[in-house]
Amino acid sequence: LDNKSIESYFVRAGLFAQKGDYNKAVKDFDTIIDLDPNKGKAYDHRGYAKIELGDKDGGCQDLNKARELGYMVGNKEGDKLICK
Repeated sequence: LDNKSIESYFVRAGLFAQKGDYNKAVKDFDTIIDLDPNKGKAYDHRGYAKIELGDKDGGCQDLNKARELGYMVGNKEGDKLICK
């Protein structure tokens, strides 16, 4: 793994998430955010991983940060249902 390649971390984090290893996925998203604090996609994906781990508050904070940075894939109504 190229420790400076954001894309490499995204690929690996996605694989961890697919396997249900959300703790490792969150760690890779943390690294991405350390490398680029304005990467909305990383906050978005980390938010959903945190929610899967039962950290709804932390996950919703990340989803909100992703939206503040202009990153939106799904619909806002879905976020609102998750993050009431």
